Amino acid sequence: MSEADRSIRVEAAELRYGRADTGTHALRGVSLQAMPGEVLMIRGPSGSGKTTLLQLMGALKTPDKGMVSICGETTGGCSAAALRSLRLRRIGFVFQFFNLFPTLSAWENVAIPLDIRGVPRQDSERAARAMLEEVGLGDRADFKPGQLSGGQRQRVAVARALMNEPDVILADEPTAALDGVNGAIVIAALRRLAHRKGRVVVVVSHDQRLQDQVDRCITIEDGLVVATPAPPAPFSPRRVSESIG
Repeated sequence: MSEADRSIRVEAAELRYGRADTGTHALRGVSLQAMPGEVLMIRGPSGSGKTTLLQLMGALKTPDKGMVSICGETTGGCSAAALRSLRLRRIGFVFQFFNLFPTLSAWENVAIPLDIRGVPRQDSERAARAMLEEVGLGDRADFKPGQLSGGQRQRVAVARALMNEPDVILADEPTAALDGVNGAIVIAALRRLAHRKGRVVVVVSHDQRLQDQVDRCITIEDGLVVATPAPPAPFSPRRVSESIG
């Protein structure tokens, strides 16, 4: 698969809430491309359209006009079942408030995507524990969310997002509820996914602390992109080794 096929492309996307004649334009012709190997930040004031844009990029919504392509698959005209399959195969979501089940242990929360796919329990537990090791929480695998710090809970959410080995990680305000130390830990984990594994990582955030920790920022206001830096060079292991060496 080429680099372009592993990217997310949004072209002239429009989306309106409500009736066509009286509704509100959430997006007014947005175009952008998010590339594998980069952390792309989408920023803007409340009500600017950035969360709606993330929903388009995550196949949670489809545009009224324009086009969205996720790893070579166009979402327009897809059935609900096809969009659900695309999300399961290609996309991992990280949410601001973790969305963890309080009665389940960390590894049980992480294993949920595998449980949905029907993976045998013993195999899903082994894979979940290995993923928690990868994000530095192997010794907390049996802890419930209430026994973990905010940063640890967010890393559990990141681990869960990775369980299907998605090409795309979409994070909605992943550090807003965290202090500076825990926020830095979470964004560092997302950077490693992009830079070392070639994932597309898109972060929607108000958090000004992140601007120096991402590869590119796009600003959106009133449903329009008002600042669009060029995408980075194509992802390659050589480029990554040079950037982190």
